[in-house]
Amino acid sequence: MVWLKALMILFLPARVWRDLAEKPVSAGLLIVGLMLPLSLITSVIHLTGQELTEKTFLLSVIIYVTAVLISVSGGSYMLWRLAPRFLSQGTYTKVLNLTCYSYIAIFLAFIIASLHPQLEFVKFFGLYSLYLYWKGLSFMLKTPDDRKIGFTFISALVLTGTGYLVSIILNSLIFSEFV
Repeated sequence: MVWLKALMILFLPARVWRDLAEKPVSAGLLIVGLMLPLSLITSVIHLTGQELTEKTFLLSVIIYVTAVLISVSGGSYMLWRLAPRFLSQGTYTKVLNLTCYSYIAIFLAFIIASLHPQLEFVKFFGLYSLYLYWKGLSFMLKTPDDRKIGFTFISALVLTGTGYLVSIILNSLIFSEFV
């Protein structure tokens, strides 16, 4: 069911957001059942073909997956705490659903772009995630229309910044220690 919603969100976002607003997916299922496999698939496909040793390849996958999981769960927590400033209301689970399902377009774009160098332009379709997030704010957090663009912008900054910060910290810790 989690994967079906993940595919449907790309084509019928309003319907999926409405369903998720009524019955959000649990945090554990989102992290373990959706984000973990997607981040693993994305990192393995992206790193395949690059000239890396087995050890470096494995460490890079671990860093990527860990950074995604921490940035999604931690970023969602920060956004849940920021939500009242945008007159939004909802639970942490709803914010996590909003974040995870919005990420689907980014993951799909990066998987396709990683298949061949001439498909690099497909990464721009990852911006569809911003639309998905913006669209989901009304359903998931009851965000007023005049606050949605600002909340989407702040959310993109928080989630991207958290991901980069976690990646930098993990890279410096792991690669300075093991490589």
